[in-house]
Amino acid sequence: MPCLVRYTEAVRHDHVLLSEVHLEAGSYITFDKGYVDYAQYERFTKEGVFYVTRLKDNAQYDVGEKFDIPDQADSGVLKDEEITLYYGKNGKEKHRSRRIAYWDADYTAYSALIHLNVPD
Repeated sequence: MPCLVRYTEAVRHDHVLLSEVHLEAGSYITFDKGYVDYAQYERFTKEGVFYVTRLKDNAQYDVGEKFDIPDQADSGVLKDEEITLYYGKNGKEKHRSRRIAYWDADYTAYSALIHLNVPD
């Protein structure tokens, strides 16, 4: 059962909302890519909060481990990989995450999702 639902206008700088969100460890949060704030994603990781969002096209990252896609997975799943995102001044800050690439045949749109808390 959701404990928080918030809609904002498209013109608002949505990433500010993330700094206002404080959830219990084990919680899940999902939001649009307009909320991009990798420092907040890192905070969620440290607090044990999972997130799902779309990855921006211009995100800077390196690919680490690549995971096998299970046979029973939806046929739209193209990739499952660990990534390291770079952000902050001169890209010196790093955030480890997981990237799932998916082809949505209903909308013929390619999108990538990020899921937090990659195992050490």
